[in-house]
Amino acid sequence: MKKYVLGVFFLGLICMAGSCDVDTGENFHFEALQVTSAVVPDTFVLNQNHNLEVSFLRPDDCTFFEGFDVTSETGGFRYITAVGSVINNDECLTANDTISANLTVTPLLNETYHLRFFIGTDAADNTQYLEFDVPVKQ
Repeated sequence: MKKYVLGVFFLGLICMAGSCDVDTGENFHFEALQVTSAVVPDTFVLNQNHNLEVSFLRPDDCTFFEGFDVTSETGGFRYITAVGSVINNDECLTANDTISANLTVTPLLNETYHLRFFIGTDAADNTQYLEFDVPVKQ
């Protein structure tokens, strides 16, 4: 009986080992979207939420807005990128739609916030930004 149980155990182990390659079926990737405009107030109020209307380009019907990636650096700098998921499909139709979404900013520091919205790259592959400097008041 022990040999039977041991045989079944090893057979199960072999079956599990043979099925380790899991295909997740992902057929998309993430991509930075080109910001075209942003509505930003003249000042922020410390510890208050501020909704910024950000418009960006949706290049084709296989691209969908997923949210914003915000990277903070010292000195109040915030680098903001609109992020889209792009379905890997050879039959995407050009859209060039301008989409808007709200980005909520809550200033926690009493310093000027330097907002840099990603708008693309130039011919020399240098990153370009739409820039705003917003002072914070209490």
